[in-house]
Amino acid sequence: IPVLPVITYWHRFDNPLWEVDIVLPQKAVLRRAEFLKGWLTVGTELYGNGFFATKSTNLQGNYEYRYTELYSGIGYERLLGKLLIGAHTGFRSTIQGRMLKVYNRNNDYLFDTKNSTVPYLNLSVSLAVPQLFKRNVK
Repeated sequence: IPVLPVITYWHRFDNPLWEVDIVLPQKAVLRRAEFLKGWLTVGTELYGNGFFATKSTNLQGNYEYRYTELYSGIGYERLLGKLLIGAHTGFRSTIQGRMLKVYNRNNDYLFDTKNSTVPYLNLSVSLAVPQLFKRNVK
């Protein structure tokens, strides 16, 4: 069973609009509330993902392509009614990308890919359920 230690740290500064959120090795961000009626975020986040390539004429067996990327940049989110609208931009760096047979070890791969750092823009729309975020005021 793989084990990965996680270190977390969250701190709100004396100015309550600023906070730092660190979850190592996943992210380290500095966030400011009430920036143009929304949230401004600056920092770096680590993402890992993968997809399966099933049997085909070129590949004998089932393969999986796994990749790990580092996103560094700035983001803005704003609540508009029940919608949370966001935009994030910066640079994406691929740390590792490998094609390997399903159930094989990560170091037993068919090929790996090398990608350059590229700019990115991510736009998002999420549904927020305000009843879940109401404060109890006594």
